[in-house]
Amino acid sequence: MLFLRHAVATALALLSVSASAAQSPADVVGALDALTSVSLSLQTAANNINELSGATGIIGAGAFPDVSEGIERTIHSANELASANRDTQPLPASPDATKIVNAYTKFLDEHRKFWIILTGKSGALTNLLIGPPIIVYSKQLAQAIDILVFSLSDMVPSEADNLQAKATELYSTLRDAEEQYSRNPATIIANGALVRRHARDIAV
Repeated sequence: MLFLRHAVATALALLSVSASAAQSPADVVGALDALTSVSLSLQTAANNINELSGATGIIGAGAFPDVSEGIERTIHSANELASANRDTQPLPASPDATKIVNAYTKFLDEHRKFWIILTGKSGALTNLLIGPPIIVYSKQLAQAIDILVFSLSDMVPSEADNLQAKATELYSTLRDAEEQYSRNPATIIANGALVRRHARDIAV
């Protein structure tokens, strides 16, 4: 999906330009807006998932490779943004602080919508090598967002509670996705195979 790749490239470019110095409010807003663009394109990719694309995802066809790439890049970009924020001085309550919070809120809202769509597609993603990684992605994303929230809270301390509350909404959605995919028959089969393999290794 060309739009997804363009959005990802934009997010990475924005971060690479500003990562070497303290972030300005405009830098942070630009990076968050780019992540929002990735999330919007992920929604489109997730909506395109069907039984055929789910079955062919293992060979790099269908919509799932775009979803996988987009999630990985979101995790990477969120971590990069958090790292770039380290040398930024805290902002008082101000229009700049409000712009950062609004951009962050929009990003999390759109990314949460993507995960809601992806959760609804669990029935189509029955391939043994697709279902389980989604749970891993969810956990990795939660960790990345957690780090990002802390960095933004340091930057706009007056909005720390609001930032955390919005992240909590996403965490709840991610837990729903993990629960849904853990009940996916393919995931259950894959987990059972791992348990049996581990038992054999212990026996040896």
